[in-house]
Order: sequence, then structure tokens, then C-alpha cells
Amino acid sequence: MTDLYILGLLSMYPMSGYDIEQNLKLTMIEKWGGVLVGSIYYALSKLEKRNYIRVFEIKTVGKKTAKIYEMTELGKEYKRECIVKCLTENQNIYPTQLFAGMMFVKDIEKEAVINSLNIQLEKQKNFLEDLINGEENKKEYTTLSPITKLTFDYIYAAEKIKMQYLQDIMDLIERG
Repeated sequence: MTDLYILGLLSMYPMSGYDIEQNLKLTMIEKWGGVLVGSIYYALSKLEKRNYIRVFEIKTVGKKTAKIYEMTELGKEYKRECIVKCLTENQNIYPTQLFAGMMFVKDIEKEAVINSLNIQLEKQKNFLEDLINGEENKKEYTTLSPITKLTFDYIYAAEKIKMQYLQDIMDLIERG
């Protein structure tokens, strides 16, 4: 997945590792894309060794040098493979830890359940807020395609369903 994000960014224009890192931080990819921003430099090294990217230019600013990378033709083919893989793999990922806890809520005090679920609900609200901020950040430097906008809308709807689920569980427990 990290490879695809890097190749996707490099398909727009050549970038340094720092530029890629900042771009991914701005879009909050760790929250919605499952990519650890700290893994970028390792992935760049791996992509370069496999000839999917190459150094386009080396810039020196003061004592620091920065490699500016571009995607190769082989990289374009690999990017296509990554896209197809992402589109065909099963994406049914549920909050299994949450569901495991739900199976046994009857075994702890009602107040502890409600308090815990309120904490979980607050985390979900913060997560949704971070996602919305990530979309806004992305809009600042690029125009969102209709598919990207639809994807954000889907993610928001899914997060809202999770929050409603938590609220429904708390209401059910409150009623006994």
C-alpha cells in the first residue's frame, strides 16, 4: 500500500522524500490509508532498488541534500499492478476488538460499559474530524476527482454508522 501512495504522488510530478512525507501527513494517511508515514524512506529505497523510481535531481540547500524522485516506466507498470490488487482484495475489516467486547458486556457493570462506550464514541468523533481535516488539506493542493470525493463520502458514512451503532448499544444498555 505504501508503494502505491508513493507511486501515485510521483505520477503527478517528481518529489523528494520529504515532499512525499509532508503530503501524506497532510492527508492524514495513517488514519484512513493504513500507511505509516515513517515507512516512506524505506519504501523509497526499495522502489529505487527495484527500478520503479529513479533520482531525477539532487538538490542541495545549505548542508542538506535532497533526492528528487520520478517514476520509471517499470514503476508505471507496478503502480497499475498495485491498483488492481487494491481493487480486487477483500476489504471486509471490522472492529473485531470492539465486537469481542460487545459479546461480553453483560459480564461487567452497566456504568463501566457506558463509560467505555462513551470513550469509544469520542474517539470515533475525533477520527471522523481528522478525516474531514485530511480531505480539506488535500483540497488545498489538488482538485479532488469525483471518485476521490465519493470515497471520502463513503468513509464518512461508514464512520457515522459506527458512531450510531455505539449510541444504539448505549441506549439499549441504558434501557436494560
